[in-house]
Amino acid sequence: MPTALVIKHLESWKHKHVAVNVFMAGVALVAALLVLAVTLWIVYGGIYVGTMGVSAAVELCGGKPVNLTNSARLWLCGIFMGLLFLQHLRDGPWQYFDVPELALDPKTGMALATELRIPTAMPLFSVIANPRATGIMVTDVLMSGPRLVWAVPRYLADAFRMGRMDVEALAQLLVFLLPQTKPVPYAELQAAGWGAHFAELRRLAGVVFLEKGVVLTEEFRTELAEVCRER
Repeated sequence: MPTALVIKHLESWKHKHVAVNVFMAGVALVAALLVLAVTLWIVYGGIYVGTMGVSAAVELCGGKPVNLTNSARLWLCGIFMGLLFLQHLRDGPWQYFDVPELALDPKTGMALATELRIPTAMPLFSVIANPRATGIMVTDVLMSGPRLVWAVPRYLADAFRMGRMDVEALAQLLVFLLPQTKPVPYAELQAAGWGAHFAELRRLAGVVFLEKGVVLTEEFRTELAEVCRER
């Protein structure tokens, strides 16, 4: 009877988490499309303005103006977006979050802002004073699209793995671990044939893998005890 109740509890938990992961994959997909669209137009605007600046400089030097067709600008945008995805694959999703502290002393920034009579320009001076931090922050924003795109298959893969969980075997293992107040050695669990379910067991927040073995948290043990008392 306790095993059947734990199976029912795990089935409910599994279905809920599968649904959450599928929902998050949909949210990530919609967010990725929106972010990539905004990024594309920002890049397009940067190329357009940059081309105008280069063309004006060339004309001042007596040369012919530089004119890019709309197709050429779109091709450049596509290449830039592709490079963003390539950079994301090379560096991983968390490469750009470590932003160094700005090096400019606030008093210096305030003095410069006061001297130029632009009190609101102090943050701008702080950004200019540390180009490395600025570059990391800009890159971090540009990488948001690729991160969201790659989050979609991760959520779906996680939902697929959860959907294939062997709930019956996990329920039997949890019922065995429930009365154990001390870590159960890995060798003992593997000898009983439960070693193949360690990866699935790690998905449960109330299961702790220690150096000596596996044990349930007090909160999870209480939760399972209440489940086993249900009729």
